[in-house]
Amino acid sequence: MTITKIGFPVVAAAFLWTGAAIAADQTYTATLDGASEVPKVNSKATADATFTVSPDGNKIEYTLMVRDLNDPTMAHIHVGMAGKNGPVVAPLYPTSNAKPVKGQENGQLVKGEITAANLVGPDKGKPLSVLVKAIQSGDAYVNIHTQEHKSGEIRGQVK
Repeated sequence: MTITKIGFPVVAAAFLWTGAAIAADQTYTATLDGASEVPKVNSKATADATFTVSPDGNKIEYTLMVRDLNDPTMAHIHVGMAGKNGPVVAPLYPTSNAKPVKGQENGQLVKGEITAANLVGPDKGKPLSVLVKAIQSGDAYVNIHTQEHKSGEIRGQVK
């Protein structure tokens, strides 16, 4: 029996030729403002949300960074197209690690993760892939509620 050593480039080329590949994290973002709310809200508050789907698709890690946001009470992912309101499918804030705060917030509001167990509303009991597909198709948005604007002060589509 003869054993032949082959180099990494040959193995990598063979691996790619077979169509097999390791999935990478997928990252999506949303920029939130009052003008994107339905109906529009006159607010100087803004936020950026980042969502990273794990390679196996079983977890979404997220961060919400806010500016000039007063008295935030809740944040969610909703399913809905731009300009249309839709149901809540994943709570983002508050969490056990991020309690509601009083006063103006600047910086990280919350960092956390979403799994299928966290889905609510029409997505409750469904796999996380349902939310991931809504995000990929542009049919999901983030909404942050405040004491002054209970139905939402700032909003942004996840892209």
